[in-house]
Amino acid sequence: MDARVHRRSQPAPPGQGYTPGPRTLRERHAPMNPLLSLGLLSLALPGARAPAGGQDLFRDLSFESAQAQASELELPLLVELESADPAETAAFDAAVWSDAKAVRYVEVEVLPVRYGGAEADRLAVRYGVEARPAVLVLEADGQELLRLVPPLSSSRFVRNLRLLTAHRGEISAARRAAEARPDDFEIGLAYAQTLTRVRLFGPALVEFERIWEFGHDEEGFRKEHLAFVVRTVANMITDNPKARNTLARWRERAVATLARASAEPTAEHPAPTLRELMEAASEVGAINAQLDNREHSLQLYAQLGRDPNIPPEVLYALFNRHVFRLFYNDKRFADLIAGCGDVFLRADQAFNSYEEHLRLLNEGQLPADREYLVDALRKAATAQVGIYYEALLQTGKTEEAVQLADVVCNRYPLGETYVELMSAAKRAGARDEIRRLGEQALGRLQGSKEKAGVREVLEKTFPREH
Repeated sequence: MDARVHRRSQPAPPGQGYTPGPRTLRERHAPMNPLLSLGLLSLALPGARAPAGGQDLFRDLSFESAQAQASELELPLLVELESADPAETAAFDAAVWSDAKAVRYVEVEVLPVRYGGAEADRLAVRYGVEARPAVLVLEADGQELLRLVPPLSSSRFVRNLRLLTAHRGEISAARRAAEARPDDFEIGLAYAQTLTRVRLFGPALVEFERIWEFGHDEEGFRKEHLAFVVRTVANMITDNPKARNTLARWRERAVATLARASAEPTAEHPAPTLRELMEAASEVGAINAQLDNREHSLQLYAQLGRDPNIPPEVLYALFNRHVFRLFYNDKRFADLIAGCGDVFLRADQAFNSYEEHLRLLNEGQLPADREYLVDALRKAATAQVGIYYEALLQTGKTEEAVQLADVVCNRYPLGETYVELMSAAKRAGARDEIRRLGEQALGRLQGSKEKAGVREVLEKTFPREH
């Protein structure tokens, strides 16, 4: 793909480029001496403090010394960054370190260190840690593997560490692929998907958020990426409730972009471009379909669908067929669409805009960065009409639906026009309309390619007749 994903040797502060998360652990060349396991390990390591009541696990080492020792032992480095509020750190420690399983696992699998004060502040800035206390699991060279923040139980803490060590080969391969092809956006997505597959949902969500933020500044981040990211994050909701909040936050940002279309532009908040509006509308539609928040969706669509500052070609992305299918049995939504005739007939404006852009393209006067609009405008206008036509059929306004279909087909007697309307009629259960439009199309269209889609809809609807 064309999009570029920038990699950095150190994690970047939020908002300064996409930095894929952690590299994975190197395989150990030899098993650890069993005599150094559990409590004996902490006593054997230079600079270690003797456990006090089994809780004082942390080595008394500077960060640089801890890195050197972790490299020598081929262990990942566990770094706890204390909160400025001692009570918060104490509560965190009580939740995690009071469990003997957590203590034993950390003693064997990682080299633990803890920092407070100025050193914690320095590392927090370096790794972009906004909330403390926090636990970072790092490679010896400083690359982040895993980040854990409150609320955190000892069981989730141990579970994440075990998943990390159990799947480090698979994660390492995905990470190496991402490092080898830093300009390949799909490989960056694949790395996040690998974290999801091995059920490291917290780190995976962090990766998807970074991809989302960076992707909005990249030309290659388009609807197929949007749909993939939204679906994957939505599938995490059961295992990681934070995923729902993430989707809601993305949706609100997209809504804010749409709202800027009606606001007075300023130097700080310029008017959004048509591309930005279309992408924001696509985001809103995709996320609402995943969250299934019908009340919010109905209010939003009623508000934005009637906003004269929202260009007609953007309406298709708002009222897309996937969202309509979500409300298939909800008469309120069909009534809303059917009542927006003045809005959806603005598809005529989109058709006019399409023809104007096509003329400019044919005359060589259309800038390259706007060529995508030629197909986008035609498809958006046709799909808008299809959704409106379907809503009319669903709400019993058959006569209006027939008139609308005839007007559009007379203006654009294309195979895709008929297929769009016939598919809408099929979703609405209007078999007579499918037959009427199909017969009209076969008598009007020229060429087998134009007729192919029409024949397919007819064959699937009336298999015994075709």
